[in-house]
Amino acid sequence: MSRRRKLSRRDLLLAAPIAGAGAAGIAVGVASRASGAPRLTKGRCRFCLLHCDLEGRVSGSTLSRVDGALDGETKGFLCHHGRALPGVVHSPERLRRPLLRRGDRLVETSWDEALGYIGQRMASVRARFGPEAVAFQTGWPLVRHPLMDWIQRLARAWGTPNVASVASLCETSGRMGQALTVGSKYRHDFRRTRTLVLWGSNPTQTAPLLAHVVARKASEGRLVVVDPIRTELAAAAREHLAVRPGTDGALALGMIRVLLTEDLVDRPLLERETVGLEALEALASTWPLDRTAAITGVPAEQIVRTARLLAAEAPTGIWPGLGVEHHENGVQTVRALASLEALCRRSGDPEIREDLTPVHAGAAGPLPALPRFTTPAPVPPPVQARAVGAAEHPLFEMYNREAQGMLLARAILEDRPYPVRALVLVASNALVTSPGSEELARAAERL
Repeated sequence: MSRRRKLSRRDLLLAAPIAGAGAAGIAVGVASRASGAPRLTKGRCRFCLLHCDLEGRVSGSTLSRVDGALDGETKGFLCHHGRALPGVVHSPERLRRPLLRRGDRLVETSWDEALGYIGQRMASVRARFGPEAVAFQTGWPLVRHPLMDWIQRLARAWGTPNVASVASLCETSGRMGQALTVGSKYRHDFRRTRTLVLWGSNPTQTAPLLAHVVARKASEGRLVVVDPIRTELAAAAREHLAVRPGTDGALALGMIRVLLTEDLVDRPLLERETVGLEALEALASTWPLDRTAAITGVPAEQIVRTARLLAAEAPTGIWPGLGVEHHENGVQTVRALASLEALCRRSGDPEIREDLTPVHAGAAGPLPALPRFTTPAPVPPPVQARAVGAAEHPLFEMYNREAQGMLLARAILEDRPYPVRALVLVASNALVTSPGSEELARAAERL
């Protein structure tokens, strides 16, 4: 775990709005408060998970310009989102002071009054319903953000296990699916991957830093795109499989059946290096071509042609995206994709995985390492309640140590598994970004 510098309460209060805006991270945020001659300060963009290195030009308290840092890991790359950071940081729509509701209006107030009011309301909920009745929910800007450690810290000191993040409906499907299949989430070394499959992902829009890699694969005739929409990349690919939304797992199993029945896999390698091949073969046998084609909408001949390509032009790397993870059965679908990818190997092939380090360093196996802090006495007692959703989704709770945010509305409206009566949202707009908005709106009225 990386060394932490001490942050004052003021540092945290001033850094949090920057995180919520998706801005360049604490480094630029703190530096922008400095006064004096114009200077450069380093930071990282947090609009997406590429976290491009950047340099900010700061004059007094104004961030005037942002450029990619040439000496960083991303070698000076910065997309239009990152270059827009000065406009985000200094937007007239951005709050500078807390707002407190007085009657029908939200009016500016001091930090002391706002935090005191929140603390009093949280304490009243805890007194009536228990500490677990207070839940925290965070949004996309805090994915892999250091502030998550502090939110977890606050929640556990308070006595609630209920911290929910976008893991409830988003990227954790990919992380859990890969970890359950090969032991950890992994990424590819695209320089060594011969055939690239974009499955529910569109890197030219979501990861432009790597667009040149995808373009090279397209020019070599070794790019496959699985996407219901004929995107620009799909039009340039050797094969575009316009799969029916939500049937990606069936398509993967249909391809696996082709590989196994046509003996296009390296069985000695698989028998030596893997477990579960017989079970996978039995599952894939239930997906003959006619059934797979009927359910997925992909022609049978294209399924066969693509499966043969992935086996012949190995090693194959599959890049799954949110188009897979956001569907029902996302975890199982990612497991099928990871299995398909593992089959497209040969003895002596170069490694296609460059990083098999567990996602949370310091963890035992796939379990995330909770933040490590030294707490002066009196130490808060351990959290007693299990998180909302732990009974229904034990694997999710074990892998993420979080509440299942999709069930918070039920806990509020039906008191299952116990009442939730207060919700602290940090960089989250659940009524817009979560499914079941009508139920969530009713739940919000009961808080």
